[in-house]
Amino acid sequence: LVVNMLNNYSPLLPGRLPSILPPPLRSNIPGTWAYDTMSSRISNDIFPRLIKDNEIELTRPTSSLRSECLLQLNDLKSNLDSGKYGYLLGINDSGPDIDYWSQTLNAIPDNERNWLDAPWIITEFYFYRKINEIFKYFDTGYDMFIPQKFSGLVSAMTSINDICNRLPSLLDTANQNEILTIGIQTSLWGNKIDLSLWPANKASDSTNESSDNIAGKISYGNLLDSSKKYIL
Repeated sequence: LVVNMLNNYSPLLPGRLPSILPPPLRSNIPGTWAYDTMSSRISNDIFPRLIKDNEIELTRPTSSLRSECLLQLNDLKSNLDSGKYGYLLGINDSGPDIDYWSQTLNAIPDNERNWLDAPWIITEFYFYRKINEIFKYFDTGYDMFIPQKFSGLVSAMTSINDICNRLPSLLDTANQNEILTIGIQTSLWGNKIDLSLWPANKASDSTNESSDNIAGKISYGNLLDSSKKYIL
């Protein structure tokens, strides 16, 4: 929905994508989001949850290809916990993106090819790609995040239904600014459901929020200065 609106109403968005992007964020500055992700959040939050959600498969694998899965997960965690000394090893499975990952990793200087000095966007994607490799996703189709995906979908159904019920009247309105504003607000709310931040079934889960709050609680329009350029 948001993509279609951006395509249809792009004249409402002043500015353009700059030809020179800022340098990539890295995870080697304490106190930053990137540093916290690679130094703490993945190791202390995401890893334990991943192992708990797949406890049965890890102890009694349904495929012989996952016979060493738990051992490999522990190796990955040890490598991650090594920070600057944790070398980003290559990807080796039957995935269609092997060449891309090989080129991406080889383009990083050896002295920066670690969890903290490499660009954060690469290391975060790399972590989840290594998880796919370890669980043999491309060989067996096993999705290690199914429990979280299912629980997250169920817990958000009320909000999803509310949003869907509002779509017909929203799309019929001639107020393009309103369409764009609500679309962006809904997209931001959807991004908040990132399972690495707000896992399903968490006691303080706030993903099941009414559409009135989603689309009207915060006026993002007041935060977007029409005189400035933004990258959406």
